[in-house]
Amino acid sequence: MKKILIYLVFLIATSSFVIGCSEEKHTPVEQDAGPIAPVENVTIEPTPGGGNITYTLPNSKSLLYVLAEVTYPSGVVKEFVSSQYTTTIEVLGLPNEDTYTVKVYAVNKSNQKSESVETTFRCLKPPYQQVFESLRLAPDFGGVNVKWNDNSTEARLGVVIMHNDSLGDFVQYGAEYSTRINLSHSFRGMKSEENRFGIFVKDRFGNISDTLYANITPLFEELIPKSKFKAVLLPGDTPIWPGLSYVQWHFLWDDVVLVSYDNPYSSSFYSRYFVTSNSASLPQHITVDLGAQYHLSRFRLNNYYRFMDRNPKKYEIWGHSGPPPANGSWDGWVKLGEHEQFKPSGAGAGISPATEADKRYWLDGDMLNLQTDVGPVRYIRLKVLSNWSGTANFALHEITFWGSN
Repeated sequence: MKKILIYLVFLIATSSFVIGCSEEKHTPVEQDAGPIAPVENVTIEPTPGGGNITYTLPNSKSLLYVLAEVTYPSGVVKEFVSSQYTTTIEVLGLPNEDTYTVKVYAVNKSNQKSESVETTFRCLKPPYQQVFESLRLAPDFGGVNVKWNDNSTEARLGVVIMHNDSLGDFVQYGAEYSTRINLSHSFRGMKSEENRFGIFVKDRFGNISDTLYANITPLFEELIPKSKFKAVLLPGDTPIWPGLSYVQWHFLWDDVVLVSYDNPYSSSFYSRYFVTSNSASLPQHITVDLGAQYHLSRFRLNNYYRFMDRNPKKYEIWGHSGPPPANGSWDGWVKLGEHEQFKPSGAGAGISPATEADKRYWLDGDMLNLQTDVGPVRYIRLKVLSNWSGTANFALHEITFWGSN
């Protein structure tokens, strides 16, 4: 009897398992619904590399979304979709200024298409092609400089640079991505030897421009050694903030920079920086002796604060062959360059909001080319005109120079 009961329990359990594991089938929400009426009043406004499709929705509770099929001249078809709650579809990423065929459908909750409404339009020149026409390639110190203009739509674009490597192969050297209307970027770390370069533009949709080629010799420069740098306090110069062990002159040239934007002060680097006294309001200036005369070509300033507080916003770099006037006057000083720090995103002062471009710009430091036709200099004056918070002093983390002797 026990065996019969056990067998019956086994049969019931097995049957339940089979029923519970039966295949689940997904079907449309409305299986019996027929195609709905098509959209009406379709118009297309051409845009750079695309178009804005507008239409009138059908009066149907079964409408799920609207589908636009865009056929390229090559025959490739791409789909663009918008929900039942809007009356526009944005078409983006078209590769050329050309005529495209568009079919617009209303799609119901059973995934059935309405009859199509067909039209054609010609898009405007895509941003990557517009920018390519403005590309310029020129020699720079330790590398080459790339400029573009006319990215009026502020599309996210990349400029890619190619060169002949040591084996003679034409390969990618680097890339820079930006949404800026006007871009100037230098690719560094190159020998002062003639080489073959090529640059092209690409967008986030996989479109690639033609390539601009040029034979260029990067200008010679080398890193100015910091071992002989020392502070000079001339009359009128602003002294360092007094009495703090973690605020020292030599921290300005100890080759220590912050390596994280989101959490920059998590290491011992936090306690190594330079701050001027707030005994006088901005503008303030400090003087540094490089230890020898150099023809300077480039300057980098690595910051301590992040687009806020005492972070220098606008400043100038001056040079003197030496010795500078003992009375602290500006006689004989020559302006080598000036800079105004900005957030690439265009956002205002503060840690956030900050885009990846903002963070990278801050981590890379302010980089500016210096006047190269002023002769050799030994003494440097950094004159800070304003900071991000409008307070009376400024803070730095590291200064670096390039040039030749």
